[in-house]
Amino acid sequence: MEQNNILLRRQTEINLLLPVIHNLSVQFCAEEVINNIRNTIESLAFEDGKKLKKENEGKNNFLVLGKQWEKLASNNSLIIEDFLLSGSSLSFRITRCKYAEYYKGLNAESLGEVISCCRDEAFLKGFSNKIKMSRSKTILEGNDSCIFNYK
Repeated sequence: MEQNNILLRRQTEINLLLPVIHNLSVQFCAEEVINNIRNTIESLAFEDGKKLKKENEGKNNFLVLGKQWEKLASNNSLIIEDFLLSGSSLSFRITRCKYAEYYKGLNAESLGEVISCCRDEAFLKGFSNKIKMSRSKTILEGNDSCIFNYK
């Protein structure tokens, strides 16, 4: 699926996972079910990061990450402000997130973190072990923005 359909992909995932989690939680510990899903999603994101690294070997990693975020924001899925890119850092604020809005509409903010937000760091680990990411707050936690810093 192309990057510009990623919002539709996440919506499909959460709609499939909500009843699966509910049904599995009847038989198994809900926390273990969620942790298993998180681990699976982080593993997939890690592999996606490795793939992007391989496709962009020899290019500036921060420029590649910046372009990746631009793809994720396509179709106004994310509104990104204060986008600052240099040779050794990347920082920005997400002030609107249609992913978060969708999860909130389902009353599934905590699962939204598992389906979407947890991918960010796992993806980066697959992409580069030299870049560190910090995300000081998120919209899904009830904040007005998500703040990202890569160094």
